[in-house]
Amino acid sequence: MKLVEIEILGMAITHDHGTLGQGDVLRTSPEFARHLVDDCKVAKYSKAKAPEPEPETPDAAVEPATETPEDEPAQAQKPAKKR
Repeated sequence: MKLVEIEILGMAITHDHGTLGQGDVLRTSPEFARHLVDDCKVAKYSKAKAPEPEPETPDAAVEPATETPEDEPAQAQKPAKKR
């Protein structure tokens, strides 16, 4: 996932990130960053370079799972006696 870094210029209340205030730095998707910068005009793109995404590691050879006792469903518990 590509992230973009923006700096908040005023107050912004968002569903995903909560309340953001002046000077806060947010790393978010390019689409949401564009919304805050262009549509809402409460942020500017940061001059700092956004962090590079971690390289994906190739999946190791996946062996088929064997059924173990942990995979079996738990036994039903006895109902507690009324006092």
